Amino acid sequence: MAQRFESRQVVPESGLYRVSHEPTHVVAHNEWTLIRGHLFPSCPHCSALSFELLQSHETTQRGRSRQRSWRNIGARSMADRIAALILAGRQSLW
Repeated sequence: MAQRFESRQVVPESGLYRVSHEPTHVVAHNEWTLIRGHLFPSCPHCSALSFELLQSHETTQRGRSRQRSWRNIGARSMADRIAALILAGRQSLW
């Protein structure tokens, strides 16, 4: 079961959260993007809100960074291989 948070608590992780209002207050926006370090908002119509993390933006960003770093390593390795081949070709010409 996912961890639930309440209004006025500190957001532990940036991401997309499902918002649960009181049953008497029907709201169109049930998913909010919240930023780590900020407080979970309150609702002027409800005495209590609860929040559940649906998707972490931090995990997504870490995955993207990892993918970029692997691409860069691959690109550097390919450039190194090409440079080595060019140098090897030049040495054989001399």
